Amino acid sequence: MYKAFKTLLISAMAVNGLSFLFFFLLANRFFEYGFIMDVISTVILTMFGIPSVALIMGSIYLLKFQWTPKSWLGYAGLSIIIIALISIAIYLFSFAWRV
Repeated sequence: MYKAFKTLLISAMAVNGLSFLFFFLLANRFFEYGFIMDVISTVILTMFGIPSVALIMGSIYLLKFQWTPKSWLGYAGLSIIIIALISIAIYLFSFAWRV
């Protein structure tokens, strides 16, 4: 895997993990009222949090076993994973500020 793709993947995973944590903390108001989330935040977390965690776990698996794409199709798939991680992170960040 090219170093640029590896760096992009790691940074996308970090941004996505931080957005997940940030959303979780702001949806709970920094645990001011205990561990209580409203219905909309729970649905958003279910719709975007589970795929986010799945993409992060898949990316960790790819990095752990040092997967290298054999053709341009592998790099296209890796680009789609990076774009999905970043787009989910943007949505979670934007929704966390509205809560």
